[in-house]
Amino acid sequence: MPFNVNDFLVYTYSSLTFLVLAASLIGIWVFESGAKKLQLFFIFVVFGLMSQHLSVLGVLAIAIYGAIGWVSFRSNWHGFVSFLFYLAFLVISVGLFLHKVPGIYNWELAKDMVLGTTGARPYSLWFNLDKPLIAFFGLLWAVPYLDNWQDIKFTIKKTLLPFVMMMLVVPYLSVKMGFVTWDPKWQPDLFAAWIFKNLFLVVLAEEVIFRGFIQMRLRVWMERKGMRSWPAVLVAGILFGLAHYAGGWNYVFLSSLAGICYGWAQYRSQAIEAAIFLHLSLNTVHFLFFTYPGLA
Repeated sequence: MPFNVNDFLVYTYSSLTFLVLAASLIGIWVFESGAKKLQLFFIFVVFGLMSQHLSVLGVLAIAIYGAIGWVSFRSNWHGFVSFLFYLAFLVISVGLFLHKVPGIYNWELAKDMVLGTTGARPYSLWFNLDKPLIAFFGLLWAVPYLDNWQDIKFTIKKTLLPFVMMMLVVPYLSVKMGFVTWDPKWQPDLFAAWIFKNLFLVVLAEEVIFRGFIQMRLRVWMERKGMRSWPAVLVAGILFGLAHYAGGWNYVFLSSLAGICYGWAQYRSQAIEAAIFLHLSLNTVHFLFFTYPGLA
């Protein structure tokens, strides 16, 4: 089933649901007031109910998830109770990542497309509503992000080396290992939907989990123990690779390598935005210039 932009626009409430969700994620950086960030998110929830991508049970699950996140990261609770809330937040995050939280209904826009000319595996375009919830509440309550120009300039400087190394090594190994081959393609409607989905519905959530929840916190813990903290980059990168086990062991290896590069950029810059930029850049190069999602 091929994709046409009208497949997105014709379902007004569904398209508005995802557009307002994306705006809510942008609002994390734009608005200083937490109340304004939550107001925009509330509008997303209303559209989610109207489009039936959310049920009342799903809204309740989101409210519980957000409240647990606040207790875990912003309240004055400490000790074992705080740990239990943090553990509960991580468990629900994993459930969202694996699409297991009830009452949240994702949207399949195109099914079993074969892209390019080199024998790619079929690709289905899903707009997932659950994973970006991890990004929203993670950035709202737990993961620091850039908020001034001086930090942005420093981040760009520290990101350059990991970016160049990643772009040289990961595509080269992907071809040498037979995972992909050179296959440039340009389908404007599909690319617009794909880049929207990849940034707002995939990359932000994955970076908040692996570089925010795992790498940043593991690094802090290791530094408090007087240990070298760079292994946190390796741990988060390998876990990121293992999360892609459905694509086979070659994909696990390549994803781990890419994840280490994302983590390296975050480690050097102390900015989650560096990892987000590398992740989106590599995915975009893969989509536009190589077999996508991989050779059959």
